[in-house]
Amino acid sequence: MEAAMMEMNNLVHKMQTKVTYLENKLKSKQASHCKDESRRLHHHGTRWKKGLCTTCICKRGQIECAADACPTPSCPAPVPVEGECCPRC
Repeated sequence: MEAAMMEMNNLVHKMQTKVTYLENKLKSKQASHCKDESRRLHHHGTRWKKGLCTTCICKRGQIECAADACPTPSCPAPVPVEGECCPRC
């Protein structure tokens, strides 16, 4: 009877270890994806446009967005162009 209890304890311990391992593996997989405001799924390292002048990237489950940089205009009065982020001369 005692041997059976020991064997059962060992089995429970192995199962707990396996469950913990699988939970951690699942968490790491989930953390490598991002969902944007439209609920679209993006993989780690994927870049996409958010609006006209913002680029976002998925980094280990976190979305980072930044305004796109425009070159300094070479004229005194640059004009905005429909559908483009940066004004033109």
